[in-house]
Amino acid sequence: MPQVDRKPNPGTNVVQSYIFPKDWSRDRVVGWLRENDAFAGGIEETESSWRARQYNPDDFQEGSFRMIEVGSSGVRAVRGQAKGRKKDGNYPHEKKKREDAAKPPPGVRTVQQVYFPAEWTRDRAARWLERNNYSAAELGRDGSDKVWRAVQYESRYFRPGSFAIRKVREKGQSEPRAERSSTAEVSLVLGDSLGRRPKE
Repeated sequence: MPQVDRKPNPGTNVVQSYIFPKDWSRDRVVGWLRENDAFAGGIEETESSWRARQYNPDDFQEGSFRMIEVGSSGVRAVRGQAKGRKKDGNYPHEKKKREDAAKPPPGVRTVQQVYFPAEWTRDRAARWLERNNYSAAELGRDGSDKVWRAVQYESRYFRPGSFAIRKVREKGQSEPRAERSSTAEVSLVLGDSLGRRPKE
């Protein structure tokens, strides 16, 4: 693939490249990239798809790449963790706010991540998360690229060995009719967060 003359911000998790269906035209690929404020200067046609490189893979940490679907048009994105250390802002209190927001409440048993059935689409998983008051900010494919999962908090904020899986079964009455044919089973990974629970 062509090398691109641009660098990702150090330590950020960003899209390294987009992958488009083979039956798209080059003009359609360029149009999609421009509509979505993406870089259109690294496009290449392969035997099975179009690829649009945003950054060179050498600028990313090894083993950090994962594939996610973008919408329902068949576009996929390869995300990764850029090399280097993310720069902190100039305001320590704002940095602390961001760090605290990413942590679970101390000393409680809570959901660390959510796994969805393999046949579910990303949109269906996102709707389930919204309906059940979970975050979809980190919704993406797991390491096997077979199922969707949504990380709620990093595992480092939990006591080692405290994780357990709880299955949630529901008929999905608020789902579209086409998705109600079978009982949905979602897996919740629960763990005990670090710290001592504040006294009430």
